[in-house]
Amino acid sequence: MMVLTCKATEVPRPYSVLRLPTRGTVAVLLLSDLVGFRVHFERSSLICPREDCPACRTGRSTKYVGYCVVWSGEQRQLLRLTEAAARSVESRQLAFPGAVWSIEKRGSRSTPVVTELPPRDLKPGQLVDTREVLARVAMLHSLGVIDSAVPLADLQEQIAVSARMLLSRLLVH
Repeated sequence: MMVLTCKATEVPRPYSVLRLPTRGTVAVLLLSDLVGFRVHFERSSLICPREDCPACRTGRSTKYVGYCVVWSGEQRQLLRLTEAAARSVESRQLAFPGAVWSIEKRGSRSTPVVTELPPRDLKPGQLVDTREVLARVAMLHSLGVIDSAVPLADLQEQIAVSARMLLSRLLVH
């Protein structure tokens, strides 16, 4: 399996994934744009490379998920939104750096309800680049460490290649 690598000194510290409570409300400050992926579920969620996907060829379905970096609980965290929640914030144009959301869960199977709060101006150094979000998502999905300094199109292609190889390997077993 090909593992994407960068210099050891550049390995980013992973963000924790924000876990929404079964019931309750969490406030978050968006530090990045929302980045969406189609994923397959094979024991865990795996990014679909779209083109020449081994899982798609075997008829496995995909779901859309959205990721963004948020400030919550005094730390940067990676927020994963379900398709319904991600589409809701995208259609209402709420997914931008500086947006403040109140996210409410009303039960374990309920779709999170996102309410817009007054946005904030981000300080220098708070904004998280889309390429870094992609690199963090790649780490989360076991695609290895990738160099977020490359152009966005190259980074997306690297993720697709690694995802395709990982799916090929997993579907053989």
